[in-house]
Amino acid sequence: MTEHQERRYVAISIKHTAYKWKFGQPCTLWGYHRTKDDEPRCFGGYTECLANAELYSIDEMNDHGYNGTICKREPVMMSYDFCKKWDRYDTVLVDIDNYRQYCKVAGIDTGEVECTETATQSKEFPDWIKCSDKLPNYNEDVLVYTYNTGVTSAFLSFEDIPKFKEIWYSAYDGDELPDQFVTHWMPCPKKPEDNDDDSN
Repeated sequence: MTEHQERRYVAISIKHTAYKWKFGQPCTLWGYHRTKDDEPRCFGGYTECLANAELYSIDEMNDHGYNGTICKREPVMMSYDFCKKWDRYDTVLVDIDNYRQYCKVAGIDTGEVECTETATQSKEFPDWIKCSDKLPNYNEDVLVYTYNTGVTSAFLSFEDIPKFKEIWYSAYDGDELPDQFVTHWMPCPKKPEDNDDDSN
């Protein structure tokens, strides 16, 4: 199975989402129920609940006789200017994992039920913290979510020259991150344990 045949994309209606949307709100998704792999795809109706939204492959969208303009050659990424960036299209495709990550950061209920193993793992992994609620210790590497780059590693520093200000810096190259783009952070996970007993 090629990448274009994988059924892993949600179709977001830009024209039905844009008039009310801002970053942190759900999008209008194609389909009112999700079909099984061996069933015909649902191309009718809309929903804001991810669990009900239909999943498509790129090939399925290319074969569908939709009269509107669809960005279907390649999927796009969620971003703070999502609707404005893609407003030349009626509909765009987004990888379901990318949309799930957006929902998690925005606090949107996807309606999906986690399996026991996944739920256990999520409890062991820290939750995202809003920067408006709490900030990390200075000069401590953490994971941050930004509007423009998604998830990255950064640290917060306090600068008193030329003015008193808290500034985010990338942990990779030390470049300054615009603080208005950093919305959430979480502690970095523990380093993987080396369980190789045959090293000797």
